[in-house]
Amino acid sequence: MDSITHLFLGGAIAAAMAPKQHRRVAILIGAAINSLPDLDVVPLLLLNDDPVITLTWHRAATHSLLVLPWVAYALWWLLKSRWTPVREDPRRWFWLIQVTLLAHPLIDGFTVYGTQLLWPLPVPPVMWSSLFIIDPFFTFPLFLACVIAWRLRDARSTQRVLVFGLARGGAHAGRLSRRRAFAGCGPGADSDIQGLRRVSTYPVVARLLWFSHGFMKAETKDGRLVLSDLRMGAEPDYSFRFAVATRRNGDWRATPVEQLKWPWLASRRLPEVWRRIWTPVIAGEESR
Repeated sequence: MDSITHLFLGGAIAAAMAPKQHRRVAILIGAAINSLPDLDVVPLLLLNDDPVITLTWHRAATHSLLVLPWVAYALWWLLKSRWTPVREDPRRWFWLIQVTLLAHPLIDGFTVYGTQLLWPLPVPPVMWSSLFIIDPFFTFPLFLACVIAWRLRDARSTQRVLVFGLARGGAHAGRLSRRRAFAGCGPGADSDIQGLRRVSTYPVVARLLWFSHGFMKAETKDGRLVLSDLRMGAEPDYSFRFAVATRRNGDWRATPVEQLKWPWLASRRLPEVWRRIWTPVIAGEESR
């Protein structure tokens, strides 16, 4: 999820679980705790220049359900020794910190990007694909709950508002978001299967295939083999496009990976897409 959503998700969870006299500070603490896992982008961007490493190592160690409970315990222990609210009710704050921190990777798992919930086990990232990475319908109830909780603080109705906001967001997350494949502009677009097969043993390509669950398109652009992650974007504009090889003597040779910019061509198809959104689906159309 986007950073703003994590702020309000963490704030709403913490405020709902905290003692009522500490609700306001809990909103701030919860927002900070729920945002912690995404700090992995800082070393990835500053200490690494490989775009595939940046892509596939985000949401790894810092999002693991095998790692974060220990981080939450360490954070609770640190706060318990230094901060009065936690000393006053250590059990409640222990579970508040655990739930608020673990909610981050779990909600990320509902997006299509993929979250390595069981890192370091070599299992593919979880991608339940029930939420958009930026999803106002999920975020707004959380935002509203946090605003009301901040203003009302210890009013009797505040707890109900927070629970309602979290429940509304959860109900939205539970619905499967299916993307209709528009004719000529979806995963059915042509892919150089033979070229992809020839480079599939390259470590960087194998990593991308593992990360994307095989939702990968290969095409030749200016003598280079370009791989696109089909899960994020629409033909021909995909968020993640990598040139991984060049053709030499009729065969593909690995080259340093280069992430390519969006061609921004899909905008020309917006009128067609808009028309198809409002066109009734004809039986058998989606199977073609």
